[in-house]
Amino acid sequence: MGKIFGRFTGRQVLYLALLLALFLLDAGCGRKENGADRRSLVGLTIRREERQVTVPEGRGTGYQLGRQFYQGEAVQIWGEKNSQGKLDICLYREDGGKEELLGGAPMEYGECKWFLDRDGNRFLMSQGRDSGLIRLDAEGGELYRRQGDMVEDMTQLSDGRLLLILWEGDNGRRLAELDPDTGIMQDVIAVELARGNNCFIGAGKEGLHLLNQEGLYTVDLRQGDLECIMPFDGAYSPGNGVQDFQVLEDGKLEVLQSGGRVQTLELYDPVGDREIILVRRPVFQSEIKKFAVLFNQSNEKYYVYLEESPEGVDRVDFGARTLVELGTGKGPDIICAPLLEQPWQLIQNGYLEDLAPWIKESGIREKDYFPAAFSRLRDGERIYGINISVSANLYSISREVLGENTDPDIGELVEALRNYDKEGVFESYGARRILLYFLEGSEDLWGMVDWEGGKCDFGGGLFAGMLEAAKRYADDGKGIRPVIATYQGDFTYYDYDYVWEQLEEQGMEPMGYFYDDGRHPESSSAIWMAVNSRSPVKEGAWEFLQFLLSEQVQFMDNIEYPVYKDAFLSGADNAISQGAFVFYDDETSQGGKTMGNHAEIFAEEGYVAYRELFDPTEEKVEKVKVMLEDARFPPLRTEGILNIICEEAEEYFSGTKSIEEVTAVIQNRVQLYMDEH
Repeated sequence: MGKIFGRFTGRQVLYLALLLALFLLDAGCGRKENGADRRSLVGLTIRREERQVTVPEGRGTGYQLGRQFYQGEAVQIWGEKNSQGKLDICLYREDGGKEELLGGAPMEYGECKWFLDRDGNRFLMSQGRDSGLIRLDAEGGELYRRQGDMVEDMTQLSDGRLLLILWEGDNGRRLAELDPDTGIMQDVIAVELARGNNCFIGAGKEGLHLLNQEGLYTVDLRQGDLECIMPFDGAYSPGNGVQDFQVLEDGKLEVLQSGGRVQTLELYDPVGDREIILVRRPVFQSEIKKFAVLFNQSNEKYYVYLEESPEGVDRVDFGARTLVELGTGKGPDIICAPLLEQPWQLIQNGYLEDLAPWIKESGIREKDYFPAAFSRLRDGERIYGINISVSANLYSISREVLGENTDPDIGELVEALRNYDKEGVFESYGARRILLYFLEGSEDLWGMVDWEGGKCDFGGGLFAGMLEAAKRYADDGKGIRPVIATYQGDFTYYDYDYVWEQLEEQGMEPMGYFYDDGRHPESSSAIWMAVNSRSPVKEGAWEFLQFLLSEQVQFMDNIEYPVYKDAFLSGADNAISQGAFVFYDDETSQGGKTMGNHAEIFAEEGYVAYRELFDPTEEKVEKVKVMLEDARFPPLRTEGILNIICEEAEEYFSGTKSIEEVTAVIQNRVQLYMDEH
């Protein structure tokens, strides 16, 4: 385990040691293989169904006065203006049936929210300048009118009592009971109503319920306590369109939304008899969450649970915890970048499963995918992880720096940078990033590391030149200076030619990244995934990864550049057939910005729209495809050494030490690292 701790700070080592002790204490009990510990992570979730209440025809000339559950049914109350300039108040039932409640009502009633109790008594909540509560008799006469009370919501309990939420400005909300005969309001026991942006009250078989953004609660009207009986936990949000809700006898929740939608929700166990696949990452992208949902909907044997870093736990500590778990034979079934650094050490320690046999057995052919799909975590024929998308990134260098040699090797580039006699910066990058650009593509760091002999030598002029150039051209807030190197990424079918035209105008020569066998575009790896070699459900873990590589996922629009080549070409065909794309900006001036060579500006629905006129031709698609085919990942083996180099180089970049002093420390530390590994 000594090798595990080598890269952590004192605080992290202590944290790791404590965790390790805890894990070793329960090691004799055996691993809870997919048992209660994992089920507690998932818990119950929300199942939702939706139905649409029939909306009245011709409602454009009417007033929507209320939607509620009346006698257990979702109904709508509308005020329709008649020829006398009055309102005819009508009740529409779910099936579209219509009943007139009141004819010839004053227009002011159209500005109120209506509520019917179960006996059909009419209550009007005015929430404008003249806020208050009105009760009407069957003929439309006012039995009473209370002014000054801002009634936000109203409901009737099974015992007939009428309860209201009153808004009192800075004093917040309070719960009151209404005497329907006199209009007198009396406070009930204090209840916490200020949760979330909005809260609503509704009735169930017994007692009062409260609904807010966090969940559904029962309200104890004797003690004032709230008990959450349906937590939403991100699985559902009622939003701001709630009109009313009710709790059915079987415990299901029905929420009536604006637009006449009725959502029926119930708690259920999403896992059932399935085995849980635990996937861990500090934060998951929305597309991965969507893919996990699709997998869970279609797979009867396995259920994928995505575990993110708990609130208050940073990525380093979350990764440290995972590393210790892996070292004790536990941990997640699938590990996702950037949870752990130095995946090479994970491979060397045997923590990651070789997926090559699984890939072969599944019938997946590597030639059908861009190399990035399987090359990030690869050692020869062994494949330890996958990527589901591919990117191609380049660096470009000023021709003024390069002079006549526009095809330099790494030594010639560093020398050109050292000899450049003008100011300049690598665009938006600090010294560390520049130093990595020089070093990270080479398996042996340009001969400075002898893996077979177990020796290293950083005393040459090349390394000193790299340090000097990285410090000199760092963009560290010195102000606007000429850009001598720039980064280009996220090429699209549309703007490929435009990017090259820009570089040409700026006098830049595309370099790519320097690798041992030449220059190539570099892939970035935001979502590589690997399988824990000691997972008790490796078959399920692979099944999920195979699903992510499948046509079903790869052909989805969520992935801009899928690793499956046919999916890439399908996206290209769509781009070619569309011919252009549209994006919107809320600027109001017609002078607006132009994203490409040409833009046609027009207004639409209050926005200014820029319609790009790039032509995504087959030639452009082929150029992007060639870049994606050629894109490489940096070698894994050097990551530990590069971390040491960058850490110590900061002493030179900050001016604390000279190049000679920093080089000596790097030499000693890297040699020690190589001796240990």
